[in-house]
Amino acid sequence: MTNEQLKIIGHRVRIISKSSSHKGEYGIVTGTTKNREWLKVRLSNSTIKVAFSSVMQIN
Repeated sequence: MTNEQLKIIGHRVRIISKSSSHKGEYGIVTGTTKNREWLKVRLSNSTIKVAFSSVMQIN
């Protein structure tokens, strides 16, 4: 993940991945995995790991 992509941390996002069971849900990006391959997104009742391309920043 690039430094530009990492600027999404702390922002509210919507899950847009077609294959995710969480599609359409909203959450906050709380960080990345150690290897910066996945974003960690806190949803209302869980935290999930998703690819940068699977989220859309909404603020």
